[in-house]
Amino acid sequence: MVPRERRMNERIRKRIMLRINHRPGILLDLSQTGMRISTAMVPVSRNVRIQFQADDSEFELDGYILWINKRYALQNLKEMGIRIENRPEHFQRYLERIGESADSPDGDAF
Repeated sequence: MVPRERRMNERIRKRIMLRINHRPGILLDLSQTGMRISTAMVPVSRNVRIQFQADDSEFELDGYILWINKRYALQNLKEMGIRIENRPEHFQRYLERIGESADSPDGDAF
C-alpha cells in the first residue's frame, strides 16, 4: 500500500511575526489552505483570528486549529497547524508572489 500524502498544497517557508487572538506568535510556513505557527499561548477556542503584515499588506484571517504540538519544551513554545477559513483575494495574490519567488533559483522564501 502506498502512503497517501495528506497535504494538497505546497508549503512555503516564511518567518513573520503575527498576532493570534491578539497574542504574539511566529508564522513558520503557509499554503493556500493553512499555516503552521509557533506561540507561547494556546487559545481557549479552536477558532482563531490571525493578523500579520507582509509586503506592505495587512492580513486578517480566520482560522481553525487542527493540531497543537508542544515542540520546544524548554522554551514553553507550541506549534499549531491552522486551517485558513477565509482567503481574501489580496492574500491569494500574496501567496502567488511568494510561491513564485520560492520557485525561482534566486528567490528566497524566508
